[in-house]
Amino acid sequence: MTPRFPIFLLALSGLTGCTLTADDVEPALPSVPVLQTNTVAYQLNGLPVVAHNYSSLISAIFSFGSRSLPVDGFLYPDSTVVIGAVDDQNYIGAGALQHGLEWQLLHFRGVGRYAVVPGHTVFQVDTRDAANKEWINGPSQPLAAQPAAQVVVTAWDPATQHISGTFTMRFAAAGSAPAADLQDGRFDLKLGR
Repeated sequence: MTPRFPIFLLALSGLTGCTLTADDVEPALPSVPVLQTNTVAYQLNGLPVVAHNYSSLISAIFSFGSRSLPVDGFLYPDSTVVIGAVDDQNYIGAGALQHGLEWQLLHFRGVGRYAVVPGHTVFQVDTRDAANKEWINGPSQPLAAQPAAQVVVTAWDPATQHISGTFTMRFAAAGSAPAADLQDGRFDLKLGR
């Protein structure tokens, strides 16, 4: 299975986005889900990033009738779970940031601890262009060799496909993008098939 992250980001590149600052979410990350929707939240190098669905009218309209939501996940027939998240907020001014994260869990069996799959787990930061008001894609950052990234699934309901849990990941520097340390990560969403 190849990562679908670039496709996921391309599908969402038209959405609005930025990072939340410590002033927006103070002093800690919100508990998930936000507004009872699919949510992924984490500390990125100490600053909170929150991705959740339908945080703006634009994202609701853009994703209507498609699977291109800011937070989405799938359970494939081969027991692979793929979760992707792009923080999508109302502010779209020049210099705004949009963070994309995707990871895969192989041999999914429900509640438990999982090592994430290198090569299928990526992070990317896009920047809003000042002149053209378009997103400039940042480099795709691979998992760092150490420390080992992990995901802990704390709740799983096979009937409703609802999954929640926590994660910690570190991504290597790539191009102009510095290393990214994702701590205190948590997710809460309903998977599609």
